[in-house]
Amino acid sequence: AKLPTAWAHLLLVECFSIYLADKSFHSLVVKVNAQVAMLEHSIDTGGIESYYSNLYTWRHACQTNITFNSGQTLVLPEAWVRLQGVDIWWLLSVWTVRLAAYGLMILMFISLLRARIWSAEKGEYLHFTWHTKRTWWYRRLVWVMIVVSFGLPVIWMVQTIIYTSGKELQANFEVL
Repeated sequence: AKLPTAWAHLLLVECFSIYLADKSFHSLVVKVNAQVAMLEHSIDTGGIESYYSNLYTWRHACQTNITFNSGQTLVLPEAWVRLQGVDIWWLLSVWTVRLAAYGLMILMFISLLRARIWSAEKGEYLHFTWHTKRTWWYRRLVWVMIVVSFGLPVIWMVQTIIYTSGKELQANFEVL
């Protein structure tokens, strides 16, 4: 019986880095917004990150009240990402990277299935992994992830300059 070592290798080695790229990008979007809010209020808490994670993943965050050691309460109001305005670019970037990453993994699994390779111990699996990175779909999906990842800081900077002022402007530039 043939062990499916090629599948284990594809999942644990080839696709794991794609998964980490998606998680890192999502974390960037969440942490940037959370850090700006923390700097504006001179606070540090994970509740803010959870709030922004929900907002930029699901387009909605419930009102969140966070009380700190000194008894101060931060109220993050219920919020929706509007489909017009600057926040939509944050939401779209999260989902674009996520869909490209998972699309890439799905296409890699489909390609491996179609190639009928089961063992990572044979040269045909090595040939498969080398040539997969040369396919048009692999290159385009990776390109999409790169463009969005490098484009988000540009969008953020333009958004900060045009739409913020005072303490919010200062906090954004400190996080940038």
